[in-house]
Amino acid sequence: MQETETTLDPQRQYAQLLALWAQGNKVLRRQFNGQAHTRSLEAWQLGQSIASHGIGVLPMQLNPVIFFIADDPDDVNAWCVLVDETLNSQREWFRRPIWLSWDNRWQYNGTWTLPAAFMARLGKRQWQTLRRYVEGHADSVAWHSHGDVQDVLAGLRHEPRRIGQAPAALWLPLAQLWRHRGSWRQVALDPTDHLPWLEYDANTDKFLWPRTKDEDSVQ
Repeated sequence: MQETETTLDPQRQYAQLLALWAQGNKVLRRQFNGQAHTRSLEAWQLGQSIASHGIGVLPMQLNPVIFFIADDPDDVNAWCVLVDETLNSQREWFRRPIWLSWDNRWQYNGTWTLPAAFMARLGKRQWQTLRRYVEGHADSVAWHSHGDVQDVLAGLRHEPRRIGQAPAALWLPLAQLWRHRGSWRQVALDPTDHLPWLEYDANTDKFLWPRTKDEDSVQ
């Protein structure tokens, strides 16, 4: 008798994976008597949210969090490790870390430090962008809102050379100019920052990221 190999289609695999995460959520709730804000339960729910966006999550430890994250199943190098920032003093143990903050802090100093609530909402393209900059610039910068970091991630994804190779402190103003390209804007840049693709108006202290000809043609 010839054996036939049965494989699940991707949508069914995805549904079964989410069902496993949901079952784990129920188990943890029972274990902690329904306490909604137990850190281990919050960590599991974070992993569940990340997985719901089609991202591979392997929970290696819940408290403090250590999650192995894989954003592209076809690329063996497309991974990073989400680590609770309380383990920062042991940072030499981890390769490609992204530090998990349980308060509202958005920082970058060669690695990211981002809030759990923010990372729970990120899609696959945003995780891919985070992963590409987990071992990068030595300079340090802090942002003030999730909207700032969303702008930064969009800018890095669309302009990895112009924005990604600039100092991290310039990522946000450059991303804001890219987002509003074709419009003069005041941003936290210095005219001496040597960014030759930008235009600068000394009278208004505003910068312009010009639109390309293709972008102008669809206006």
